[in-house]
Amino acid sequence: KRAAKDNYISVLDTYGKDAIVNIFLYKVPSFLQGRCLADSDIRNRFDVNILMYTRKGQNHYVKADTIFTRNDTLIVFGPLASIKEAFMLKDFNGKPETAQRPRTEENVMTIMSNFGYQVLVDIKLNMVPPMMAEKSLLESRIKDYFSINIMMVSRNDNPLTLTKDTVLEKGDRVIAFGPYENMKALFGDVPD
Repeated sequence: KRAAKDNYISVLDTYGKDAIVNIFLYKVPSFLQGRCLADSDIRNRFDVNILMYTRKGQNHYVKADTIFTRNDTLIVFGPLASIKEAFMLKDFNGKPETAQRPRTEENVMTIMSNFGYQVLVDIKLNMVPPMMAEKSLLESRIKDYFSINIMMVSRNDNPLTLTKDTVLEKGDRVIAFGPYENMKALFGDVPD
């Protein structure tokens, strides 16, 4: 978590355009910084409800005077597009921070098979996600946080024997299975 630079959204369930999600809050969005929930006006601005949060391993119900801090984990309900708009970090131009990266630094994700909301993807890893940087598959806890299973990793065209200590590196080819929205949140959007 210390290496992370972005907030991560993990979709727990969807209801049409609405979703219930986990948000790992590595940076507090500007509309919540130093403001209690009642003053943030999040419901009117984004049509989003924060249901509860976890801080230092303790679950808490949300109150009007709750102030969120870095490293909180939020349970949020509302339109998925609005949740992303509210919690995905923006630069000073209002564009996602990832838009500043050159295309060559973005991961290339190809959907191999689609099983409803779950997908099997082939990822050319041009950038290791911050929460996985220099961490083993076990330490990064992507299965716990994102319900993503790494099925295969090849490095320099040679398949690796996966263990709990395997660390992903830039240039790896990864075959992964899990929820489509979670894949996008962790590894990046599928290119057009």
